Amino acid sequence: MLYLQGYLFSFERLENDKMLTENELKSLGEEGFLAGPGETEESFVKRVDMLKARSFKKIDEKTLESWDPNCQAEYCANPSWIPMTFSNKGLLPWQGAALWIFGDHVPLIQLRKGFKKGKYLIYSKEEVLKHETLHALRLAFNEPRFEEILAYQSSTSKWRRFLGPLFRKPMHAVLFLTLIFISLLIQTTSLFFISSPYLPLIKAVSLLPLVDLVFRFAMLIKDRRALKKTLEKLCDIFPRQKAAFPIAIRLKDSEIQNFASLPIEGILKYFEEMVPKSVRIRQILAQFC
Repeated sequence: MLYLQGYLFSFERLENDKMLTENELKSLGEEGFLAGPGETEESFVKRVDMLKARSFKKIDEKTLESWDPNCQAEYCANPSWIPMTFSNKGLLPWQGAALWIFGDHVPLIQLRKGFKKGKYLIYSKEEVLKHETLHALRLAFNEPRFEEILAYQSSTSKWRRFLGPLFRKPMHAVLFLTLIFISLLIQTTSLFFISSPYLPLIKAVSLLPLVDLVFRFAMLIKDRRALKKTLEKLCDIFPRQKAAFPIAIRLKDSEIQNFASLPIEGILKYFEEMVPKSVRIRQILAQFC
């Protein structure tokens, strides 16, 4: 049983003799095995057992490297089980790193060979590894709204922390580049339409890249504010924690959004209601109460 601000969170067996104990959930969380939204205890245990049992030397013909995640301070987890490799194979020209998921939730962090020196272009190996590690920790999540905002928090540059999540998905960047190409094409051919009644409309289309950028910037500001409010409330709810960020990375998008507007009592009531239903919530309470 766990107590938090007057609330009693009971980890009774709930008619399930195989239920993970508080200590087991806490230990798994510290190892970086995070239960995902909607993941049952059975599927969570099965996934953990599979990842612990595997011994990798190569994945997809990429030789694996030994490494120390060193993420305890940032994520309250040290996922030394995540395989990592230095390889340029499969990376797009502008990509410095990528996270691949193979088979049954097997993650692989891939860094360009240039990172073997400790730095590639303006990025340090440690910063990029922590960024990709967060994605690997959340491999059982499908919550893209705040994912990149959370991942960029490990950046040493305040500008990358702020602007890095502007494009949340690869398709967002592709769309923006496509709009720029269309805009340039329109501007270079506008002389052919100078007498056309549709010229104002054609020129308006050339502004679409700016519209897209303004929209994404506004959404980023909105989501960052929601995350900030949620972090402040989590700090009050979990006073034993020096920082609430490790808790936030274990939340769903809807929870981060809703916690921003809910009173603290409402958040505690939500946790209380979810204890019998969610192994993820039980793990959060076991690790951070």
